[in-house]
Amino acid sequence: MCSSDLAATVAKSLIQHKHKWPNMSKEERTALRQMRELDVGYNMTDKNFGGAAYSKDKYKEQCRLHLEDEKGTYMLVTQTKDEVLYEVLLRLGSILLRLRDRESGLGWAHLAESLKRDSERAARTGRLCKFYIIWKLHKQANASGLRSRPIAAAIDYVTGPVSHFLHSQLKEAVWKHPYVLKDSLELIKELEGLRFETREPIMLTTADVNALYPSIQLEQGMTALRWFLDRHTSMNPALKTLCCDLAFFVLTNNYVTCEELGQENIYHQRIGTAMGTSFSVVYAIIFMIWFETPIINRFSQYIRLYKRYIDDLFLIWTGPPATLCEFRRAMATADENISLDWSGYESQQDAINPAKVVARRHMQANFLDLNICLQRKETKSGSEEIQVVLSPYRKPGNAYAYIPFSSFHGRHIFRGWVRAELLRLLTHCSTPTLWVEECGIFYHLLCSRGYPRRFLADTFKEVTWAQRSEIISRSRQKKDGNFFETYKACVLTLRNAPEWPMLRERLDLRLDELRSSTFGDMTRSLLVAAPEQFAC
Repeated sequence: MCSSDLAATVAKSLIQHKHKWPNMSKEERTALRQMRELDVGYNMTDKNFGGAAYSKDKYKEQCRLHLEDEKGTYMLVTQTKDEVLYEVLLRLGSILLRLRDRESGLGWAHLAESLKRDSERAARTGRLCKFYIIWKLHKQANASGLRSRPIAAAIDYVTGPVSHFLHSQLKEAVWKHPYVLKDSLELIKELEGLRFETREPIMLTTADVNALYPSIQLEQGMTALRWFLDRHTSMNPALKTLCCDLAFFVLTNNYVTCEELGQENIYHQRIGTAMGTSFSVVYAIIFMIWFETPIINRFSQYIRLYKRYIDDLFLIWTGPPATLCEFRRAMATADENISLDWSGYESQQDAINPAKVVARRHMQANFLDLNICLQRKETKSGSEEIQVVLSPYRKPGNAYAYIPFSSFHGRHIFRGWVRAELLRLLTHCSTPTLWVEECGIFYHLLCSRGYPRRFLADTFKEVTWAQRSEIISRSRQKKDGNFFETYKACVLTLRNAPEWPMLRERLDLRLDELRSSTFGDMTRSLLVAAPEQFAC
């Protein structure tokens, strides 16, 4: 497709939201309306590989391959949209009815009423999950012809409030798990704290799980959830049971419509979990923790570091190559529905072949947005040590389509995002030389997008190499501690807490310490002016 056609396609996708583009001229709007009849579409691609123009027929074909596959992932239902929403609410109501009847306090009744009210409000919108795909430009089509990632957006869908409740209850325990990564900065902190013996074999290796979300079978997923609740949370038994019941409800009531295949066609997901609801992320991570824990425990003596970001894993191995093959074989056979692609190998068989593993150097790996290298260097004392060298990793398909400086964004936006990117380059480079090189590349890319050199010079001066150590060692807990120590205050934040009414009765909110302090007069006047606000 030529550049003019692509521009027209992009413009066509924007006409539907013309109220958001008040800076467009009358001629531009007229041109956009004329693009509506083109048989092409435009959307962002998977893994941030930029935008893609596509044939609507090809798009419809991909949707059909997902929704009507041989495995029976989705099933076409005969009910109307209103009938589906009514039945889903009835299933939720049966769970909440048991919750309201509990004798353990009024908190459960409040929680049940809250979930019921929010779910009914969502049902009144009349929406099911919106099914769509995003193209995978970084991979070839599989044997079935699939080259896309399915998304089932659950915005304003009836299971949304329950999904959010589950996410809120589980996220803290999930992110605290030692195998789980929040972001690349957390991995940088781990890597820079490692020291290696020059005599030990060291191999870096990465992998990603193929189609994790649709590959999780319901029975195994629920087993993993119950295991995680027992092993890694301090929830009481009643709350554990509730989480399992609500999780089963969310996972088994995913109904979608696809605009390209007709809004009257409703599909019910029967296998896997959908991408597009907040609970699916923590659920997939919990499943992987359950899946990998016995294997990691078995090979723990050879694992120096193991981290995973959802379905991408990073491993520093210090054992024999043959044992690494055994580890990979164990990961491949633990669940028949879960398969991994190990970076640098053409097939799974190559990844578990000791001869292939020995022949390949494992001193470098790309993981998330990091390029990680191990280098042997001589110290001042004459001995040799192994150092971790970090630099930013840029995907081959990166178009560097930064916001043009001529854009209608607020002026403060440009300085903010450029400074944020400079800070990211700062943390992702382990030496000043690498950082200067990366800043030079970034500078020239910005110049090509129309950024004035004077503006860039002023913004670049705000970030220096001396800031790196402070950012790497920064502790969020320490900052919060300083706040509480300074202001002698406490902030109580509760999200969907079933025991809140009972807790409120037991809390001492008389603020005696503040009354007796220097601010006592002000505190007393506040209590007199608005006592009900301080009572709960």
